[in-house]
Order: sequence, then C-alpha cells, then structure tokens
Amino acid sequence: MGQTFRQARYTGLVVGVLLGLQPAAVLAQPAWDGWYGGAVIAKSQSDGQFTPLGSAPYGTADSNPAIGGAFVGYAFQKDSFVWGVEASYMTGLGSGGSFAHGAGSSSMDISTDSVASLGLRGGVAQGSALFFASAGVARMDMQLDVNVFSPADTITFHDGVTTSYVGIGVAYQIDTGWFAQLEARHYNDFSASNPSMGFPNTTTTISPGTHHYTFDTVSLGIGLQF
Repeated sequence: MGQTFRQARYTGLVVGVLLGLQPAAVLAQPAWDGWYGGAVIAKSQSDGQFTPLGSAPYGTADSNPAIGGAFVGYAFQKDSFVWGVEASYMTGLGSGGSFAHGAGSSSMDISTDSVASLGLRGGVAQGSALFFASAGVARMDMQLDVNVFSPADTITFHDGVTTSYVGIGVAYQIDTGWFAQLEARHYNDFSASNPSMGFPNTTTTISPGTHHYTFDTVSLGIGLQF
C-alpha cells in the first residue's frame, strides 16, 4: 500500500514537472496570405538622353515628378515566409524635365506617361512587419519632345519599352486587414530609337538617334487584404 502511494506521488511529481516545462503559447503570426490591393503614390527620378547617330549625346533632361496608381497581388505564407505575385500600374502626375541647348536654338523635354509592372515578391514577416524584395518586368511609356525655336516646332516621340526592375521594401499591418508599405525600385536602363524625320511644320529634320532613359522610384502605398 505504501509503495503504491509512493509510486503515485512520484508519477504526479513527474507529470507536474513536465507540464511546467511546456513552452508558453506562441503568439499568432499576422497573416499575409491571400489577395490584397491598394493605392500608391511615388516620387520618381528619371533621366532622358537623346544621342544622334554617330554623334555625341545632345543632352540629358532630368525629371522627378510624382506618379500615382494602384497595385494588386496574391501572397502565400508558410510560417514567417511570405511569397507571391504582384501587378501595378502608375501614371505621371506632374510635369517632366527639360534640357536647353547651349546655343538657345533648341530644347528637349521628357515626361512619364505610365509604368505597368508584373513581378514576384518574397520576404519574411516579423511581428506586424513584412520585409520583402521584389523583381519583375515593366512596361515603360515615356514621352520625349525635341523643340526648335526658329521657327518654333516640336517632334514628339512616344517611347514604349519593356525592361526589368528590382526592389526592396517593408509593409506594416496598421489595422485588421489594412497595411501601409514603403518600397524603393530600380528599373534597368532602357532605350528606344527614331529614324531620320522632319519636323511637322518646318523644313528642319532630325537625325536618326537613340533615346536612353534611367528610372527609379520610392513609393508609399496603403492597402487592404481581401
């Protein structure tokens, strides 16, 4: 009888110790999986350069207008790892940049018409934050105007070029289903070309040439998980 009691007491102590060693409940990781979408505004930095065939560059126009638009994506999540696909579309919200020729006889303007992108996004969730990197392809639609002043005339080029991009960013859940995100992207340099052509209202012609662009953005977005 005494031995049975001692065994039961020992068993109870072992169970108690084991229960005491159980880990504390793990806090639920905020969910990032599923559909999401939102609005974004970005500050861009772009350069446009026109180089006539066989000549030095005519000049470079710097442009840094605001652009705005929307994004939508779908994410998968396994523990703290999050990955998925995202598409976005942005359009220019302001004026572009200009370059005036030193002789005062001509100038060049550039502006951003639109930026459409499709890419992959992956990262790690830490608390309410998601740190991510992105990469994909983008369709850039830029406008380049070459102006002459005597007499006044303009040739406008609408350059649509496909390029690639890489980015890094962070998203933060600010309320149930709502999040804010900050992302910086670098778009690989891209180019278009033009044949020899005349200005529409004068006898002046423009040589065949290449339009070379650079483009970078820093964007702030607000989104909702569906």
